Amino acid sequence: MCSTEALSLRLFDAGLWFVLIMFIYLCEDYRNEKERRRYSPLASYIAYVPGLLIYLPVMVLVLQKHRKIVFLHAALQLLPELFVFTLLLLALSPWLRKNYSARSCADLWILPGLLTYVFMYTWTGGFYPWLTVRLRPVVFWLLLVLWLGGFCAVMGWKSIEHFRFRRSILRWAVPASHSERFLFRQVWSALEPGKRFSRYGNRLKIIHSPAVSSPLTIGLFSRTICLALPTREYSEEELYLIFRHECIHLLRQDNIIKFSTVFLCAVGWFIPSLWIVMKRASEDLELCCDEIVTADMGKAARKQYAHLLLSSGGTEKGFTTCLSASARGLRYRLRRIMRPYGKRAVLLIGMMTALFLFFFGTIGVELDVGTVRTEFFDREDGAWHVTAVHVSRGGLLCEDPEVLKVVEDYLRDLQLARPLWKAYNENEDIFAEASVTLMNGKGGKAELFFDRDELYFLHSDDSAPKPLYRIIGDFDPDWLRGMAKSSK
Repeated sequence: MCSTEALSLRLFDAGLWFVLIMFIYLCEDYRNEKERRRYSPLASYIAYVPGLLIYLPVMVLVLQKHRKIVFLHAALQLLPELFVFTLLLLALSPWLRKNYSARSCADLWILPGLLTYVFMYTWTGGFYPWLTVRLRPVVFWLLLVLWLGGFCAVMGWKSIEHFRFRRSILRWAVPASHSERFLFRQVWSALEPGKRFSRYGNRLKIIHSPAVSSPLTIGLFSRTICLALPTREYSEEELYLIFRHECIHLLRQDNIIKFSTVFLCAVGWFIPSLWIVMKRASEDLELCCDEIVTADMGKAARKQYAHLLLSSGGTEKGFTTCLSASARGLRYRLRRIMRPYGKRAVLLIGMMTALFLFFFGTIGVELDVGTVRTEFFDREDGAWHVTAVHVSRGGLLCEDPEVLKVVEDYLRDLQLARPLWKAYNENEDIFAEASVTLMNGKGGKAELFFDRDELYFLHSDDSAPKPLYRIIGDFDPDWLRGMAKSSK
């Protein structure tokens, strides 16, 4: 594919995703305005990123085996994207927090989750990279094992921390009073009447626990979620604000988003900027709820809510949504509560998504596999020899032994690399400019197909060619044409 066609394809896909994101926002804003809701539109789309990343490898297992390596390469494309994206967000964060609402900032912080959808959409697209990194196979697999070990370590650490914290909360917990549960149901019904009430309203456990110093919601599923309150007395006004804050967290599915941010940090565990961005995302997710709770409040009511936050400082652990986390993040939240901003970053989010889709897959990895001799001719199933040369243009066929010997010596020394960004689809046809027939001493037969700098190997026992190879250095199929002509 020529560079102009590749660029046009990237521009088309980036524009398509820009239109899609804008359409999602417009539809959600219209629905929120119609139903008088203020929930973030991106939350419900990003929340299930981990599920997709777990599901996609299972999906790949049922595909052709040569596509698995392409899937792996596409997954690796997420890492440089996460690195560049988070650095850009950190550079823009003072300007973003000064000029846009907390909901828009939170959407931008968790926008790396949308890269998963980009990955799901483009991993079979066969985008040709602009920059190629060539590695020895042993180096590539060592790096992959190192990354996988770090991912498992981070997810294991965070999961253990979550379950230990949950167990400590439930160990000495006592159920909330009937009046507290009744007030919670009233708050829930006012926020989301009717169809979704039974999802949490009837199942959610409300408890008091000495293990928490700030009200929080812990759990990922409707059957396991519980709202934990400290063992202290709250007035009815304070309970109303606490329940409203936590109900909004549940409606926005922030508990699942917290898990998603941890999952993304585990994916890019060696990227420091990703950890910083995910921490700020957690802060702005809390501030989103503050904005919604205080949207219709006067200055006096806002001061009362700010005082509640100051008196409920606590530590956030595991996959929890906490009313008031560490004191370091309270200063920013209190300032924004008293001086709220309402500007949305819809256009900016659409542009950022399109921008990073445009640059998705620009770095390619290929494995240095040696020469044609080491990869094909000197195989364990017997040495291969060239028995015929066929050139598509002109329909030339050469079987002259002397010419075949020259062709074989020339092909043996060709350097090969195996690009991981593309594999041959057995449903496609190969339009090769030239091909070479090989045979071994055991009666086996194979074909080498040449198309510009690409090479395919098809054994007679295979139903489809192996993943393609790239010829390093100068190779001209017209040279084979000239050799075929010389035998006539």
